[in-house]
Amino acid sequence: MISSIFTGNTIKILHVDDENDHLLLTMRFLESLDKEIKVVSINSAPEALKAVKDDDFDCVVSDYVMPSMNGIDLA
Repeated sequence: MISSIFTGNTIKILHVDDENDHLLLTMRFLESLDKEIKVVSINSAPEALKAVKDDDFDCVVSDYVMPSMNGIDLA
């Protein structure tokens, strides 16, 4: 159980990818690992930057190749 190290707290993951199919597949996979995992899926780096300003995330999973900004620049 992944969340056991967080003593039952929700693990909030921001997932950024410009491919909608990848967003859905990754969300389903990560959320199936543990009931405490919540994935927020966003399909552009600029939107992800806004989301990070507006909310707290425990982890960011990002695609590397995206149209307006690559994953390294986003990080």
